[in-house]
Amino acid sequence: MSIGNNLKFDDMVKVILALAGVAFVMGAILTTFDGTLPKVDSIQGNLAAGVSRFDKATRDYQADIEKVKEEAREQSMLNDQRLAAVKAEIEEKKYDQQYMKKITALDKRNEDMKLKMEYYRADGIDNWKVFKGNFNRDMEKITKECKELAMAVENISSNTGFIKE
Repeated sequence: MSIGNNLKFDDMVKVILALAGVAFVMGAILTTFDGTLPKVDSIQGNLAAGVSRFDKATRDYQADIEKVKEEAREQSMLNDQRLAAVKAEIEEKKYDQQYMKKITALDKRNEDMKLKMEYYRADGIDNWKVFKGNFNRDMEKITKECKELAMAVENISSNTGFIKE
């Protein structure tokens, strides 16, 4: 993976300018003082280590995005399956249509979450952390509501007094 795929152009320019500025300042400091070769080697090593840490952080960031996307796909699929089973139960036993409205609303929210994650574009680690926190909270809420609806319909199945004739 190259850095260009992971950051916006403006962010890349800022990073390159920052690294160039650091190199310039370090060069100015070295020429003002002794300027011996061991100091240059040390600074070059530190610069290389910094670039290496930056590359690793970028790879970790991209890996986290892919991991969360995969987890979201799996959770959305489970929610879809759960909702389909509940819908079939409601249609088969002709339960009150209030449940169908809930299924439709949950199905729409689940689909919106899929699209939200599918079209997410990396735009910085800080923005990712905010997006990820909000996304996970919303996905957990939808999953909880799907489970609760499934349990409610299951409870009705065991108590036929609530069946709409």
